[in-house]
Amino acid sequence: MALAGNGRLWRWIPLSILFLLLTFRLGVYLHAEVSVVGDGVGYLARAKELVSTGRLPALTLQPNGYSILLAPFLQTDLQSTAILVGRWQQLLDLSIVLALIGYAVFVMGWRHKIVLFAVSAFLLLQPFTGTMSAMILTEQMVMFGSFIGFLLLVFGMGHPPSRIRFTCILGGALLVGVASVLRSDIFALNAVAMVLLACWNCLLSRTRWKVAVVAVAMSLMIPLMVCSLQFLSSGQFGFAIQKYHFEGYAGWLRTLRLDRNEYVPLAWGIDTSPGRGKPIEVVPSRVFASPQERQHVAELLDRWKRFGLTNGIDSEFERLAVKRTAADPFGIYIANPLYRMQHFWLNRDGGQFYIVPLSLKPPLSSVVAMLTLVGRFLIFLFFIIGTFAMIGTARRLFRRLPDLPAFQDEFALFSVAYAILRTLELGIVGTFKYAAVMEIRYISVAVPFALVVCIRGVEALTASQAKIGKQLRQTY
Repeated sequence: MALAGNGRLWRWIPLSILFLLLTFRLGVYLHAEVSVVGDGVGYLARAKELVSTGRLPALTLQPNGYSILLAPFLQTDLQSTAILVGRWQQLLDLSIVLALIGYAVFVMGWRHKIVLFAVSAFLLLQPFTGTMSAMILTEQMVMFGSFIGFLLLVFGMGHPPSRIRFTCILGGALLVGVASVLRSDIFALNAVAMVLLACWNCLLSRTRWKVAVVAVAMSLMIPLMVCSLQFLSSGQFGFAIQKYHFEGYAGWLRTLRLDRNEYVPLAWGIDTSPGRGKPIEVVPSRVFASPQERQHVAELLDRWKRFGLTNGIDSEFERLAVKRTAADPFGIYIANPLYRMQHFWLNRDGGQFYIVPLSLKPPLSSVVAMLTLVGRFLIFLFFIIGTFAMIGTARRLFRRLPDLPAFQDEFALFSVAYAILRTLELGIVGTFKYAAVMEIRYISVAVPFALVVCIRGVEALTASQAKIGKQLRQTY
């Protein structure tokens, strides 16, 4: 009896630890100070204009979709609004984490309890899905809408006809539609993902093509409604105006191979405030082909600081960009994009999720930053393992047709495609549009999908080890 009681006690210990980790994550949420910086100021200003006038503001570089979502959260003062939005976005992050844990349980079952416990603990501790939850920016809502939306769509499309199927498809399509109106690049990404998902379902079964068409149509409802409201408000049709005020300078910046810390001071123009020293000092010398080129750029930046960015200066930067591209096309179109794409995944970004709310100082902050880097390497490693495992799964699925695949296999395959699509999109956009695109937050929408693939990587590795162990036991 005592042994049976101890066995039951030991079974409760992992659940108790996971509950403590969940409580710890909730505590981090509550200690996080919600900040309104950068684009967040503009989002809130446009939300106030929408509430006061009943019309959407004119289109800018940033879409108005996020401002529409912020409108119901507006309070009398800025801080109350920020806290309310922050708590809502933290709830969305928690929903993503719990959905990932549920998927891990669904895939692994209870066969490998220790591995499942380790995966669940990692998901509760990882900061990567919640890094932007305490900021008034689009990333958290984009991540939730895209991930949960496609999760419901894949589940609904593979489910037998029923009310559950219709509810999942409707809810998933609406969430994907909402996420798509928050950023124009996300609209393009989700549109391609929806087309791939529809083609996949048509390929698997002739009876699924109707469901795929309905899902695509439903996902367009929200974007069409927002575009219609924008047209009625300002006479413009679309989500954003895709134009920089320094196209030549942005083109020159795209030819440079910079890391994130070097990119940030240059991304939105130079600091023209007095007492900041020469602008050329923030540009690393290694990016220049010759001392003459560096001198030329220094003169252009000095003129910019004295007189502002004129059309003549911007044209000079454009000529420099054309010259650099002609001299090194491989570096501009291949090496630089590959460097930027790996930079989105292999970096130390994410530690601020713990460092800022808990006011950590060295050496604890250094430990957290190092663990964050280790976490990113683990995600990268298991994503590769999971991708190879899903390639093998895809081959088996096509051999078994017309038998339909299981939900967990379909969603893992879709997650591989989505994470790769987002990475490629950022690499392409950073090569041909905007000022290189190096902000880590842009990859956040793909993080939950990458974690799904990692779960399949862990599951595949665990299954292969168990198989090898069984063969060894039978042999010896």
